[in-house]
Amino acid sequence: MTSAETTNKLEIKRNDVVGRYGVAACDLEPGELILTETPFAYGPKIDSPPVCLGCYAYIDCSNLCSTCGWPVCDVDCEVVPAHKDAECAVFANAKVRFTPVENSYEPCLQYECITPLRVLLATERDKDRWENQVKCMETHTEERRARKRKSGISIL
Repeated sequence: MTSAETTNKLEIKRNDVVGRYGVAACDLEPGELILTETPFAYGPKIDSPPVCLGCYAYIDCSNLCSTCGWPVCDVDCEVVPAHKDAECAVFANAKVRFTPVENSYEPCLQYECITPLRVLLATERDKDRWENQVKCMETHTEERRARKRKSGISIL
Protein backbone atom coordinates (compact mmCIF):
# COMPACT_ATOMS: atom_id res chain seq x y z
CA MET A 1 0.00 0.00 0.00
CA THR A 2 1.39 3.39 -0.92
CA SER A 3 1.44 6.47 1.26
CA ALA A 4 -1.15 8.10 -0.99
CA GLU A 5 -3.57 5.20 -0.48
CA THR A 6 -3.22 5.37 3.30
CA THR A 7 -3.43 9.18 3.37
CA ASN A 8 -6.86 9.09 1.71
CA LYS A 9 -8.17 6.84 4.48
CA LEU A 10 -7.04 8.95 7.41
CA GLU A 11 -7.78 12.56 8.22
CA ILE A 12 -5.58 14.36 10.75
CA LYS A 13 -7.47 16.65 13.12
CA ARG A 14 -6.51 18.75 16.10
CA ASN A 15 -8.17 20.15 19.18
CA ASP A 16 -7.10 21.74 22.45
CA VAL A 17 -8.05 18.72 24.57
CA VAL A 18 -6.05 15.90 22.94
CA GLY A 19 -3.88 17.67 20.35
CA ARG A 20 -3.49 15.92 17.00
CA TYR A 21 -5.44 12.75 16.25
CA GLY A 22 -6.56 10.67 13.31
CA VAL A 23 -10.10 10.02 12.12
CA ALA A 24 -11.19 7.58 9.42
CA ALA A 25 -11.90 9.53 6.22
CA CYS A 26 -13.98 6.71 4.72
CA ASP A 27 -15.71 3.48 5.71
CA LEU A 28 -13.12 0.88 6.70
CA GLU A 29 -13.21 -2.88 6.73
CA PRO A 30 -12.21 -4.66 9.98
CA GLY A 31 -8.44 -5.13 9.98
CA GLU A 32 -7.92 -2.82 7.01
CA LEU A 33 -4.52 -1.12 6.90
CA ILE A 34 -4.92 2.63 7.27
CA LEU A 35 -1.39 3.81 7.99
CA THR A 36 2.17 2.62 7.55
CA GLU A 37 5.31 4.42 8.54
CA THR A 38 9.00 3.76 8.82
CA PRO A 39 10.47 4.35 12.29
CA PHE A 40 12.91 7.23 12.53
CA ALA A 41 15.24 5.08 14.64
CA TYR A 42 14.88 1.89 16.63
CA GLY A 43 16.87 -0.21 19.03
CA PRO A 44 16.78 -2.23 22.22
CA LYS A 45 14.78 -1.10 25.24
CA ILE A 46 16.71 0.59 28.02
CA ASP A 47 16.30 -2.33 30.44
CA SER A 48 16.92 -4.97 27.79
CA PRO A 49 18.93 -8.08 28.46
CA PRO A 50 21.68 -8.60 25.87
CA VAL A 51 20.30 -8.81 22.34
CA CYS A 52 21.92 -8.95 18.95
CA LEU A 53 22.31 -5.39 17.67
CA GLY A 54 21.44 -6.58 14.18
CA CYS A 55 18.32 -8.74 14.64
CA TYR A 56 17.42 -8.27 18.36
CA ALA A 57 17.44 -11.98 19.18
CA TYR A 58 18.34 -12.72 22.79
CA ILE A 59 21.96 -13.87 22.92
CA ASP A 60 24.58 -15.06 25.37
CA CYS A 61 27.18 -12.51 24.18
CA SER A 62 29.61 -15.17 23.02
CA ASN A 63 29.80 -13.64 19.52
CA LEU A 64 30.93 -10.04 19.17
CA CYS A 65 31.04 -7.79 16.10
CA SER A 66 34.49 -7.92 14.51
CA THR A 67 34.40 -4.15 13.97
CA CYS A 68 33.10 -2.71 17.24
CA GLY A 69 33.17 -5.58 19.73
CA TRP A 70 29.47 -5.45 20.66
CA PRO A 71 27.10 -8.48 20.68
CA VAL A 72 25.73 -9.80 17.40
CA CYS A 73 24.54 -13.24 16.33
CA ASP A 74 26.97 -13.70 13.46
CA VAL A 75 28.64 -11.97 10.51
CA ASP A 76 25.27 -11.46 8.80
CA CYS A 77 24.07 -9.37 11.74
CA GLU A 78 27.32 -7.37 11.79
CA VAL A 79 26.37 -5.79 8.46
CA VAL A 80 22.71 -5.01 9.20
CA PRO A 81 22.47 -1.24 8.47
CA ALA A 82 20.73 -0.46 11.79
CA HIS A 83 23.95 -1.57 13.52
CA LYS A 84 26.71 -1.10 10.93
CA ASP A 85 25.66 2.43 9.91
CA ALA A 86 25.02 3.59 13.48
CA GLU A 87 26.75 2.68 16.74
CA CYS A 88 29.22 0.24 15.19
CA ALA A 89 31.36 2.94 13.61
CA VAL A 90 31.06 5.24 16.63
CA PHE A 91 32.09 2.52 19.09
CA ALA A 92 34.90 1.29 16.84
CA ASN A 93 36.34 4.80 16.40
CA ALA A 94 36.07 5.54 20.12
CA LYS A 95 37.36 2.07 21.05
CA VAL A 96 34.29 1.52 23.25
CA ARG A 97 34.02 -2.23 23.75
CA PHE A 98 31.22 -4.26 25.27
CA THR A 99 32.04 -5.47 28.77
CA PRO A 100 31.16 -9.16 29.26
CA VAL A 101 28.15 -9.84 31.47
CA GLU A 102 27.77 -12.59 34.05
CA ASN A 103 24.09 -13.27 33.39
CA SER A 104 22.75 -12.74 29.88
CA TYR A 105 19.15 -13.01 31.12
CA GLU A 106 19.30 -9.86 33.24
CA PRO A 107 18.96 -6.27 32.01
CA CYS A 108 22.25 -4.99 30.62
CA LEU A 109 22.87 -1.34 31.43
CA GLN A 110 25.36 -1.03 28.57
CA TYR A 111 22.40 -1.07 26.15
CA GLU A 112 20.97 2.17 27.56
CA CYS A 113 23.00 4.24 25.08
CA ILE A 114 22.15 2.35 21.87
CA THR A 115 18.71 3.71 20.95
CA PRO A 116 19.43 7.34 21.97
CA LEU A 117 22.69 7.18 19.99
CA ARG A 118 20.82 5.85 16.96
CA VAL A 119 18.33 8.72 17.23
CA LEU A 120 21.11 11.31 17.44
CA LEU A 121 22.91 9.79 14.46
CA ALA A 122 19.64 9.69 12.49
CA THR A 123 19.07 13.40 13.15
CA GLU A 124 22.37 14.09 11.38
CA ARG A 125 21.76 11.61 8.57
CA ASP A 126 18.16 12.60 7.80
CA LYS A 127 17.80 16.26 8.80
CA ASP A 128 14.75 16.86 6.63
CA ARG A 129 12.75 14.00 8.16
CA TRP A 130 13.84 15.05 11.66
CA GLU A 131 12.65 18.63 11.11
CA ASN A 132 9.40 17.81 9.30
CA GLN A 133 8.21 14.62 10.99
CA VAL A 134 9.89 14.01 14.34
CA LYS A 135 10.85 17.31 15.92
CA CYS A 136 7.30 18.64 15.55
CA MET A 137 5.76 15.74 17.49
CA GLU A 138 3.77 16.74 20.53
CA THR A 139 4.97 15.61 23.96
CA HIS A 140 1.97 16.60 26.06
CA THR A 141 4.47 17.05 28.92
CA GLU A 142 2.57 19.83 30.65
CA GLU A 143 -0.72 17.91 30.42
CA ARG A 144 0.88 14.79 31.96
CA ARG A 145 2.42 16.84 34.76
CA ALA A 146 -0.94 18.46 35.50
CA ARG A 147 -2.65 15.04 35.67
CA LYS A 148 0.07 13.80 38.01
CA ARG A 149 -0.41 16.75 40.36
CA LYS A 150 -4.18 16.27 40.41
CA SER A 151 -4.25 12.50 40.86
CA GLY A 152 -1.09 11.86 42.83
CA ILE A 153 -0.30 9.05 40.37
CA SER A 154 2.92 9.13 38.40
CA ILE A 155 2.07 9.23 34.69
CA LEU A 156 5.07 9.41 32.43
